[in-house]
Amino acid sequence: MKSISFIALLSAFLFVCSCNSPEKGTAESKDENKVEQTVDKDIISDRPADSKGKFLVKSAIIEFDSEIIGMKQNMSMCIDKWGELSFVEMQGELMGMKSHNISIIKDGFEYTIDMTKKTGVKKPYVFKNNPEDIDFSALTPEIMKEFGMTKEGTEVFLDKKCDKYAVNNSLTKMKGYYLVWQGIPLKTEVSVTGMSIKMTAKKIDLSATIPASKFDIPAGVKITEEAEAKAPGKTAKK
Repeated sequence: MKSISFIALLSAFLFVCSCNSPEKGTAESKDENKVEQTVDKDIISDRPADSKGKFLVKSAIIEFDSEIIGMKQNMSMCIDKWGELSFVEMQGELMGMKSHNISIIKDGFEYTIDMTKKTGVKKPYVFKNNPEDIDFSALTPEIMKEFGMTKEGTEVFLDKKCDKYAVNNSLTKMKGYYLVWQGIPLKTEVSVTGMSIKMTAKKIDLSATIPASKFDIPAGVKITEEAEAKAPGKTAKK
């Protein structure tokens, strides 16, 4: 089931945090080359200029239905501090085998946890805007060309006016589309090397209070630190 776990976490990583920030008080970057963002009239981002988050809402709890290579899962995402703090939980079952995975990002680290085995891996989280982990609030025409993305107008989903992005990346073999609201993909339908990933938001709560403990490592989980890679040509740290 390793491949299923990898693809499941890949879908979670489409959400996780960090990157450049727009000018405070607007949803637009000071960079004139930034791709135009669609912003609902009732939400104007006040994300600080020094924020490392990539979303345009400070906090949210979003519930999704997801399907990854035939495995249907329930997915819950909690974000705070514009995405600097992220908690993604996915639970599903395929042919009688249950899966329960959690991804946490906090304090510059990423924790990938298998709740069935009660084990997890900790490693530094260094965001690099790439086709598998996109900061939709910091897209430029150059980045979109590199990722094989085009903006296809807008579409209303869950009463939110979303930007629609199509992707067709020959290098990563990723193809499909996203409906994005305030930097958050509310609907994703992509295939990666022929493996299908579908995620559809079904509920958004922007008013919930998210306790700091939500981003703590669950009790009873054994965390192993992943060795940090050294400079190219050298072996990894033991």
